[in-house]
Formats: sequence, C-alpha cells, structure tokens
Amino acid sequence: MTHQNDSKKEQDHNITVEVLSGRYAEPKTFTFAQQTKVEELARTAGSEFGYPADQAFYVVRQNDEAVLGDDRTLVSYHIQDGEVLILSARVAGV
Repeated sequence: MTHQNDSKKEQDHNITVEVLSGRYAEPKTFTFAQQTKVEELARTAGSEFGYPADQAFYVVRQNDEAVLGDDRTLVSYHIQDGEVLILSARVAGV
C-alpha cells in the first residue's frame, strides 16, 4: 500500500504539457516533474522534434504568449496539466 501512495505522490508532482513546434502540425505530449527548469523542457522537446542538440529555444505559453525564462521551473509559472507550450528556435544573433 505504501508503494501505491509513493506512486501517487510522484504523479502529483508531475505536469503533463502539450508542446507545439513549427516542424510538426501536431503537438507532442510530455510529462515533467514540477521542478523541471524551462531549459530542460526545451532541450527534451527539441530533441523529440528533431532539432540539433546545440539549438537554443524560446518556450512560450500559448494562452498568454508569455516567454518563459530558461532558469525558472515549471511550477514557478503555475503551469497546469494539459497546458499548451510553443517551442520556438532562437536564431543566432537575435
């Protein structure tokens, strides 16, 4: 029974988001710990979308178009389960 409670606690500390990218028409679903930094989310999603490992990204909330800071955690932005985020490649020199 403790094992099930531990599993439930772990699930409570995860956030599932949909990520959109210009490379694909359909979003991809990802689950991250609440304490995951935006930069890690961007690297993980970028890899899944087929971007080069050294590509830098902006992550934007679809609902209010706010650009999320790389060094902040998902929970610090109050990201909710099912929320849609947009992954946008940064262009060198911008």
